[in-house]
Amino acid sequence: LKLRSQLNDARERLDAQRSSLAAQLERASELDRLRWEGEMIYAFLHTLTAGQIALEVEGRTIALDPRQSGVENAQERFRAYDKAKGALAGVPERLREVETRLAGIDQTLALLELADGFEQIEGIAREMLEQGLVRPNSRRPAPKTRRQPPLRVVSPEGYTIYVGRSAG
Repeated sequence: LKLRSQLNDARERLDAQRSSLAAQLERASELDRLRWEGEMIYAFLHTLTAGQIALEVEGRTIALDPRQSGVENAQERFRAYDKAKGALAGVPERLREVETRLAGIDQTLALLELADGFEQIEGIAREMLEQGLVRPNSRRPAPKTRRQPPLRVVSPEGYTIYVGRSAG
């Protein structure tokens, strides 16, 4: 029962993450708009006047900052485009990874429903622990091991060398 609850909690977290990533992908249309606006401002630069607040192109209105020149308005769009594009980098891969983990949790929940005995449930719990989807049962922190001092070695030339022991 506790394992099922932990798996459902993990599923809810991953589902929220999937929704967030999907929303970020939907904002990709914003990228196209920013790039298009920058390109149109450059294309119609010769028609812009100082202090102009909007540019009408192909039936769409592009808001302009009247305190900036046409070039500055276009550059601002391209800066925003680059920033948004950078923020979207890796989102499709992360979304696929989250969806794969969700499918794994769904499969595990189904296996848990079909489990016949304690051994099968324990096996599922171990697998989930290894995947990091559930936390260990123990609320106590693991006992801290006492750190050993570094090994002191003297070279044939008489230099003292200290060797750390954290790798062992």
